Amino acid sequence: MSTVIHVSGRPVKPKGTRAKKSPTKPRAGSRSVTTASSRSRASSVIDEDETLSMIPDEFIEDKNKEIEVDDDPLEEESVKFDASDSEHEGDHPVESPSKRGTQGTRTNTKKQPGPPPMETFINQTAFDVYFAHISSRLQISRHVLSSLVEPLTDEEIDRVYEQMRIKEEYVPIKRLRDWHEGYFQKYWIELHNGFNLLFHGYGSKKEILTNFGKSFCAKRGHTVMINGFNKGAGLKSMLLSFEKIPGLTDMPLLTSGWEGQLWRIYDFFRHPKQPPLYVIIHNIESPTLRDQKSLSILSTLALHPRIHLIASADHINTGLIWSSNEISSSKHPETPKGSDIPSGRGYSWLFHDLTTFQPYIKEMGSRDITTLPSHGQSSTGVALGQALTEPAMLHILASVTEKAKRLFRLLATRQLAAMDEGSGKQSSELEKYGMQYDLLFNEARKNFIATSDVALRALLGEFMDHHMIKSGGQPEVLWVPVTREIVSRVLQNMQSQI
Repeated sequence: MSTVIHVSGRPVKPKGTRAKKSPTKPRAGSRSVTTASSRSRASSVIDEDETLSMIPDEFIEDKNKEIEVDDDPLEEESVKFDASDSEHEGDHPVESPSKRGTQGTRTNTKKQPGPPPMETFINQTAFDVYFAHISSRLQISRHVLSSLVEPLTDEEIDRVYEQMRIKEEYVPIKRLRDWHEGYFQKYWIELHNGFNLLFHGYGSKKEILTNFGKSFCAKRGHTVMINGFNKGAGLKSMLLSFEKIPGLTDMPLLTSGWEGQLWRIYDFFRHPKQPPLYVIIHNIESPTLRDQKSLSILSTLALHPRIHLIASADHINTGLIWSSNEISSSKHPETPKGSDIPSGRGYSWLFHDLTTFQPYIKEMGSRDITTLPSHGQSSTGVALGQALTEPAMLHILASVTEKAKRLFRLLATRQLAAMDEGSGKQSSELEKYGMQYDLLFNEARKNFIATSDVALRALLGEFMDHHMIKSGGQPEVLWVPVTREIVSRVLQNMQSQI
């Protein structure tokens, strides 16, 4: 804290001389200050002559010049001295008017408070640090690998397939395949003792499971094979495969919809004279078979005592699709024909390693391998690290209203048609295949989806909040920020659930 001294032009005594002190006389009419702060300050007050003798001569130029001298930093307030007052009060310091009361004539010079301390990361609480961290925007590169790598040509694709076919003829791979086929009798016994079989491991398992179905299952009952790796695999195609069983369609449907079809399939195989049903599913972890309706049908038929499930899986996290109760649940007991389906759901899995090291030629045949899958988006799409996936889009569509679904179907269908004409695949090209807002509003009004701008904005807000629809440009353009393949599969899934 600094002490302000007013010098009235008195000559400064030589350095080292000591002025004679006179007893302190209180000013007439002034009040004595007896506060604790004034008592602590009295010990630090020094004589004026003694103070002036310590000031160099170059600082004394004008009688009204103010000199700041650093004082004890522990002092609470500054004390103002005036040399002219010392002539009348015995050369003793006088307290500022703020301490004497209202009788003083001089203006009160208070120390102005400084700016508040800046809020730093150290001063923040734990809550502030948390919210400041999650609200900060990550700096991520927008150079997506799928947009930097050139697509494969037809010659390169043919060359890859040829190398994969040559690998199938390796002698060690043939020996491993023959070794797995030697366990067919064991698999057959396990099926008829209340278990369903799930095969995992590296390599394509389609050929071995197909041979098992031909050599054992088809000779002793009905066999249905479902290729989960196909894009068209789903609830509708699965039910159509079951409907091809001879005599099944002769039974009446109690209710419409997939629930009635499920009950008819379950009740058809209750008859003891009816041959059992063997369902072989390649890639049961496929996204097309993971919707709620498909899982409900499979988990019900898998526990039928006369229906046996044989499935393969290639994803390392396939076991997380089902709960522990569904994996270890037991088969349903025998129930009379025409009764209700038991309430238990599950799969009664028995896991087997079926590593073959065979290439995935059949599984990759229905996929577009000319381009890499897009796991990120450019500046016109969703931010990197938050790219939309097909299951996420289907989950969002399942939670919106019917009008919102129709609006998304309208926009996605127009965008898909425009992409087919322009061959747009990369996310950086999606904006030019979008639909202008005015055109979308006219189409929505014609199809009785939204009759006003407010209603249309409300429906679009559901998808914009989840980044399923993006907007931009002038005039405003709306588009779905995912690749053509994802848009096509989502529309197919929506069509199958109508």
